[in-house]
Amino acid sequence: MFGQTISNVTYLCIWVCHSLDRSLADRADANSKADWNKVALRTANSPEGPWSADVIVYEPKLLGSYAYAGVAHPYLDSAGQTLTISYTNAPNVIEVIKVSFFR
Repeated sequence: MFGQTISNVTYLCIWVCHSLDRSLADRADANSKADWNKVALRTANSPEGPWSADVIVYEPKLLGSYAYAGVAHPYLDSAGQTLTISYTNAPNVIEVIKVSFFR
């Protein structure tokens, strides 16, 4: 994986695992990197799991051949209703998305 971050979403009382990777369910061609550049989330009631299946929340338009260094920033929303995620879109362009959570 190009990175995982586990964060507590206080608004929903759940844990979220963010990854910048291809979906675990989307492995038709293990050698293809065409599907490796998706922002996926998984949820669990505790950090130990069990974890849900991936949910793709964003697929960036690539500026180069891949995106990497995905990091979640849960401290940017103290209410826990959103999760800001940054990643680097090669060649060296930092992009940011915000995921909103609803009950």
